[in-house]
Amino acid sequence: MALTDAINTKTYWHRDLLVFAVLCSLWSALLIFRVICDPFSSPIYPFHDVFLGIKFYGYAAHITMTIQAIAFAAFGLGILLHQLMGTDPRAIVLCGGCDQSHTFLHNQFQ
Repeated sequence: MALTDAINTKTYWHRDLLVFAVLCSLWSALLIFRVICDPFSSPIYPFHDVFLGIKFYGYAAHITMTIQAIAFAAFGLGILLHQLMGTDPRAIVLCGGCDQSHTFLHNQFQ
């Protein structure tokens, strides 16, 4: 009885972690939108971005903002995929679409 309860128990995720994941994903989408559409820049006020405390302008700012968007998307989607699928997203990529990471580790350390 206890074994089936342990197997069927779904992990509980704190709401603040899920909110953080959704906000990271939305922020990433906003940054990508800003890089692609660039609605706020003009010749007088060029596109700029601050990355690691350094201010970038023009094409370099587009690249640094894209890097930030990729990082936020990785945080958000990683948390959401782990919560929805119950697996580590790295295992999906590394093992060809199926979660074989536990079997691999089990076989390595026997």
